[in-house]
Amino acid sequence: MTTALQGMRRLARRLEVPHNDDLSYSEMFLTNDDLLPVPPEKRAWKAWNFVAL
Repeated sequence: MTTALQGMRRLARRLEVPHNDDLSYSEMFLTNDDLLPVPPEKRAWKAWNFVAL
């Protein structure tokens, strides 16, 4: 039973998503890198792309 529990803990650690330890749970829930605005230097679209959409 102990080895099964250790195996589950090891699996859980491998599946854990990296997170910022400085943020509270509610802050992590409300923001992530996918939701933040893209910085201007990394934007691959221009005004025409926005209009065409």
